Amino acid sequence: MVDNDYNTKSITDAINRIFSIQWNLIPTQLNSDFKLHIENYRHFLPKIVSRYQIYSIIPNNQTFVDQNVELLVEDGALRKFILHEHDDLNDLLMKKEDYDEYIQLLMRMFHNDDVCVKAFKGLQKFQSENLKVVKFSKDQISPSFITEEGLQRLIGLDLLEILPQSSSNKSTLKLSHPKYGYIINLYQKSKNFILKTISRNKWKEIKHNELYEKWESNKSKFKDFKGLNLYWILHWLIGEGILEIFKISDGTGYKIIRQ
Repeated sequence: MVDNDYNTKSITDAINRIFSIQWNLIPTQLNSDFKLHIENYRHFLPKIVSRYQIYSIIPNNQTFVDQNVELLVEDGALRKFILHEHDDLNDLLMKKEDYDEYIQLLMRMFHNDDVCVKAFKGLQKFQSENLKVVKFSKDQISPSFITEEGLQRLIGLDLLEILPQSSSNKSTLKLSHPKYGYIINLYQKSKNFILKTISRNKWKEIKHNELYEKWESNKSKFKDFKGLNLYWILHWLIGEGILEIFKISDGTGYKIIRQ
């Protein structure tokens, strides 16, 4: 386990844990404008986690995680966004209340656009009646829910995405979130730093303390990562099976097992 001081068997608690460790405190000595930039960036990001992070928070219990995530999706407590059509476990998860809060924000922003407002409400109704559905053909959505014009607005706002394999005649759509790309970008940047750092060592292994020191001393920590906490990306990479955690005499270490 990465966090020795934390143990949970609840999916909701695991999600909350991921949020609680996402960021380090912003140093007081940073320029005030830069601090404001970091604060705005953090506030801008959606409250989304990866299933892989939950695998690491609740280790050695992938079946339990998968079953309970699906139960929460079926109960409407979680929204699920798949990243690749044929890899349903490589997904992002968002609590329903956070997703609904974002939709309400969009409704306020587009309150003068009847087509958009009706499309937002139609999307919520479609989701509430099809809780397990994360991808679907256009003809599955009744025009009484969302009109063709409304669908185009939702696609334009990235609340829906057309899957690349879809033909123009019979589009397959998937649920999306306009900002999840920023989470993926943060993941990619921090992942590259971690793997590059560990790869410099013999056997592609590193002690936690050594990795922590390199992470904290990285000059781009706040420029590129906005003060991201090391544990946030470690949980993702361990849960994804890219890193393996192992015990050593004076703590823990990490080994690259695939890239």
